[in-house]
Amino acid sequence: MKKDITIIKDTIVLIVVGENFVTFPRYTDENGFAKAKFSFPLSGQLADRIESSKIVKVEKISGNGVLRYRRLEFYTTERIIEVFTEVLNFYNQKP
Repeated sequence: MKKDITIIKDTIVLIVVGENFVTFPRYTDENGFAKAKFSFPLSGQLADRIESSKIVKVEKISGNGVLRYRRLEFYTTERIIEVFTEVLNFYNQKP
């Protein structure tokens, strides 16, 4: 599926794949934490897929699509875009 990436005011990233999207801050806070907001409910399976990237540690997920994570050593904005895009593609393929 086609992926659209928009950076809003140099601080917020919006990724749209199909009818679903995720927004997240381009930079984490001073302690390395950030929150991403998905357009669909997150499950433990999706959180595991994100954490298996080895660039973030998932701290908390919520049923309303909010993911709290902490960056790890190899975190970059480009890498988290790849990870979140893969999650969006995976979710879009669900029956």
